[in-house]
Amino acid sequence: MQRPSELQRRMPEATRRVLSLQLKELEEHGLITRKIYPVIPPKVEYSLTEFGKP
Repeated sequence: MQRPSELQRRMPEATRRVLSLQLKELEEHGLITRKIYPVIPPKVEYSLTEFGKP
């Protein structure tokens, strides 16, 4: 699982907006899942689905 901030550090050339849009698109296509934890501040993690794994 990866948090958005971890992904941003791995791809510093990508803006937060672009990263957010890409994550949303990958989720819509069933390649990744998003898990939201009910904490303050909100915590979100992304992981590959079986369909998204190589």
